[in-house]
Amino acid sequence: TLDVLSTNNKQLKVKLYKVTPADYDAYGNYMRNQWNKDKPPKMPGTKVFDQLVKTSVGNNELVETRLDLQTALSKTGLGQVIAVVEPYPWKERYDPPRMISWVQSTKLGVDAYVDGDNLNAFATELETGKPAKGVALEIRPYGLVGTSDDKGMATIALGNGGAKGSHFLLAKRGEDVAFVAEDNGWWNESGSWVKQNPGTTLAWYVIDDRKMYKPGEEVTLKGWLRQVNLGK
Repeated sequence: TLDVLSTNNKQLKVKLYKVTPADYDAYGNYMRNQWNKDKPPKMPGTKVFDQLVKTSVGNNELVETRLDLQTALSKTGLGQVIAVVEPYPWKERYDPPRMISWVQSTKLGVDAYVDGDNLNAFATELETGKPAKGVALEIRPYGLVGTSDDKGMATIALGNGGAKGSHFLLAKRGEDVAFVAEDNGWWNESGSWVKQNPGTTLAWYVIDDRKMYKPGEEVTLKGWLRQVNLGK
């Protein structure tokens, strides 16, 4: 289920779209351009649910409604879903508030740490937190692959860039698929998970001898500059 909180709404208008990670870029395009009335973007995936769902409404009380996602998932309860939820009815002239969520139903946890040369992946079992061995890993959109070891880890060398599309790490084990996107997520059409030489930068710190001075007093300052190497 996807649990939604609302106040003073008797019903919710719910749409569910069955998607795969291949739809992530189209989802980003929708999120970035959803307010364009002249050229409205298309929601990716297959719409499998479009109905009104009743809430246990209370007067000025926050209530929780559990939305059943099973229609958009596999028989084993795994899959990727885009859920769009609006209050209903809506009588204002402006658009209603909408909650749009990309939901992953998975038994895998996946994390990524990236430096200038490699992506270090960590796959785990969500149920126990233990390392997940033998999980197929791929850096999209570059198609760079690896497999998690008995510690759930894998190191994948980064590419040189140039591919268009959001950057994310895909984890797959049988029909179970999960992914983690770069920090900017769908905000960007590209990403920074590529080989790079970050070089060095300067860090500075400056203080004076006290905070308040009378007119004509001498002010004493002291400072440090430190060179910081951002590479390995």
